[in-house]
Amino acid sequence: MKHTPGPWTFRLNGGDFVIETQPHGEDVAVIHSTFGGTNDDNANARLIAAAPDMLAALRAVQMWSWELPLLLREHQRMQAVDAPIAKAEGR
Repeated sequence: MKHTPGPWTFRLNGGDFVIETQPHGEDVAVIHSTFGGTNDDNANARLIAAAPDMLAALRAVQMWSWELPLLLREHQRMQAVDAPIAKAEGR
């Protein structure tokens, strides 16, 4: 499963937050807000827009961790890196 490549940004359009690709401006998602954009909506839009960058960073940490001894690789902290990657990939 592949996602729309980043980077992603967001903009306020009316009362909705639109997450879009850069530089082409293709819509990835829309957060509908009934009150013109609450603080939670703003935070959610920022988090969604950062998703491709965070996934890339987690994959870099994961690749680095494969060089660790197996005992360290299976440590709970390394599993905390693997779990969100699997979630993002639909596994």
